[in-house]
Amino acid sequence: MCGISGIFNMNFQKIDSPQKKIKTMIKLLSHRGPDFHNHWIHPNQFIGFGHNRLSIIDLSQKANQPMEGIDNNLITFNGEIYNYKEIRSLLKNDWDFKTDSDTECILSAYSKYGVNCLDNLRGMFSFSIWHSKKNELFCARDRFGIKP
Repeated sequence: MCGISGIFNMNFQKIDSPQKKIKTMIKLLSHRGPDFHNHWIHPNQFIGFGHNRLSIIDLSQKANQPMEGIDNNLITFNGEIYNYKEIRSLLKNDWDFKTDSDTECILSAYSKYGVNCLDNLRGMFSFSIWHSKKNELFCARDRFGIKP
């Protein structure tokens, strides 16, 4: 199971030392994902994501997170989408998939359906998506709260 972390100033004001704070979160969650860790900080430093990866579905480096989509939206995700192959098949004409990961399937579904992407997701998950054009943060988890 992966570890996700984030920091966000709802007033879009610069956060003091965001990189240091995210790196501390990543270190504290290192037991959640030994395969890779990374972070992303917005250039204006009011939001950032961290990720500790435990590789399960797509083992390649292309599936590392936080992941940026072709539309510049970003995601940090923990969990498993059981029907990701079905979602991928539905969206293959709308999205140029770069990975075989369920993470990218969530990102592509969000790009097409917005928050209604949740209607299509089956599994245990929690994620945060930064919509770069709208400056919106979308956070969600599975219906049963398996992944808080």
